Amino acid sequence: MLTRTAPLAKINKFEYMLKIIKALQEIPDRYIKEKEARNTILNELKKLGIDCNIDYYFVEVPQYGKYYLDVDGEKVDCKPCGLRSGKIKSRLTLLEINDYEGGSAKGIIYYNKYCGSVSVHSFFKHPAFSIKYDDRKKIERTKYIDAFLEVKRKKIRCANILIGNRRNPQNIIFCHYDSIGPGAVDNASGIGVSIELAKKYRSDSLFVLSGNEEISYDYPVYWGKGYRMFEKKYLGVMDKTKSILIVDSVGIGTPKVYDRKDYQILKLAFPIRNLRRYAGKTRLISSEYKNIMSIYHSDDDNLGAVKQNDLKKAFLLASKAVV
Repeated sequence: MLTRTAPLAKINKFEYMLKIIKALQEIPDRYIKEKEARNTILNELKKLGIDCNIDYYFVEVPQYGKYYLDVDGEKVDCKPCGLRSGKIKSRLTLLEINDYEGGSAKGIIYYNKYCGSVSVHSFFKHPAFSIKYDDRKKIERTKYIDAFLEVKRKKIRCANILIGNRRNPQNIIFCHYDSIGPGAVDNASGIGVSIELAKKYRSDSLFVLSGNEEISYDYPVYWGKGYRMFEKKYLGVMDKTKSILIVDSVGIGTPKVYDRKDYQILKLAFPIRNLRRYAGKTRLISSEYKNIMSIYHSDDDNLGAVKQNDLKKAFLLASKAVV
């Protein structure tokens, strides 16, 4: 929950956005703690006097139990990124970021070369583990690997929180509040920007705060479930709106605006079924790729990674996009 140490009128909008980010990043792994994160947002909207509607839907997410990764008898720091339980004995595929060639292998060890911590960049159908970049050589020269992963499919009720004009909005602004890890940048930052924008623009815009973007058991695209649930129900509204904006992972370096020229990037951030239909009016505000990857889905994605000046730039970009 947010606590107020001063009246809202005495807190500038950027300090206020940081307060929202702080409140959410204190709920790590919001992909499975969606209800707690949602209630934090709803309580804040209530304090602000902002009305909202809630669209509920069910989704299956991974719930991890016991797991370990031993390399030649030595335990290696890791996090699970597989969606099925199982063991890895000697046979494995070592992947680095953006390497999907081995994505169907039975045993995967994965690392993100841009991040100093364990970064859960991608999820795989079979038992898989993410490790630190510095530990990759242990895997490369190992003689024996013993790894085990226990994971269950957990069905949870998620929600899209809708703020503003649901009938004929000029703009639809999307962001997600679930996370892998603390998720201050990805994507509590987008929630902070969106709520601040909603104070002023909700009469002619619709803000969609989605509870399930990071991970589900949907295939072939396991992310973006909440966005597709909105699309399914509000396709007609999306047809009529003038612009669609996604705010995702800002506040860490100078933000950029991506549009239909960057279709593959749009597709990663907004994997709806009819994206080609809307690509001409869709834009994404996000940080530079390497800046995001330096903390992506890791414990480093905390409040310390968010810079107020970069958050300010993102807010100003988003403000121009919805005017």
